[in-house]
Amino acid sequence: MDHGQTIPDGWQCIYCPQQYSTKTTANAINHLERDHQIPRPGSKISNSQRTLHAPRQIDAGRLCDLIAEWLVDRRHSFVEVESDKFRAFVEYINPFAASKIPKSANTSHADIIKCFEVAKITMKENLSTARSKIHLSFDLWSSPNYKAIMAIVGHWTNSEFKVETATLGMKEVFGEHKGQYLAPVVHDLLKEYEIENKLGWFMSDNASNNDTMLKHLSQEIQRAGGEGFNVEARRLRCMGHILNLAVKLLLFNGNVSALGKELQEIVADIQEDSPR
Repeated sequence: MDHGQTIPDGWQCIYCPQQYSTKTTANAINHLERDHQIPRPGSKISNSQRTLHAPRQIDAGRLCDLIAEWLVDRRHSFVEVESDKFRAFVEYINPFAASKIPKSANTSHADIIKCFEVAKITMKENLSTARSKIHLSFDLWSSPNYKAIMAIVGHWTNSEFKVETATLGMKEVFGEHKGQYLAPVVHDLLKEYEIENKLGWFMSDNASNNDTMLKHLSQEIQRAGGEGFNVEARRLRCMGHILNLAVKLLLFNGNVSALGKELQEIVADIQEDSPR
């Protein structure tokens, strides 16, 4: 039979470890139909059934890309692919897929980097055909593992005159968070996408280091032979941040530590009154 291989004194399914005697093919045919939805010879295949060779049709590259996207989207650890339960799950769906999934966390890491590089090429192409200037919004914060990260988001009108927004990069910042140290981080990203001379307006919070950063960024672009930009004209301030500061000032006279203490007391009261 096409779906098995001959072994001593019997027949073994190629989709699972099941074995049967070669004295009769009835058991093997029943097994294929019941456990693998493969119809009996000469019977009509319904629309809900897989084709006879579907279990073998695995695109290893596409499978690895999907796993990489799943790991990133759900923020799973790279070592998930090494889990016996995960591999058993994949093997149950399709035995042939189990041998094609990443074998280690290092392989998953490499697959994710590859997907990122491909996505960056696509992003670069999209930015090159933008109908508008590329506007940037950015913010700096500390991650849970105490790394300073700057997120840079692009906003533009694409070739079909539709507004696009995308994260262009999340760059680690080393040293002091002064404007002159932040400017090279942003400039390097702009050079990667080749948009130094397509810049529009810049949105960030009211921190003074952002003003300094934009001045240094314009100077760096000019030193590299670019056009630069008018910092005062292009600098926009985040309305959400302004409202946040205004509310803090009204409620706590700008005393943020008092706000934090008040919130801690509220949480403590809720925990004390909650049933145990």
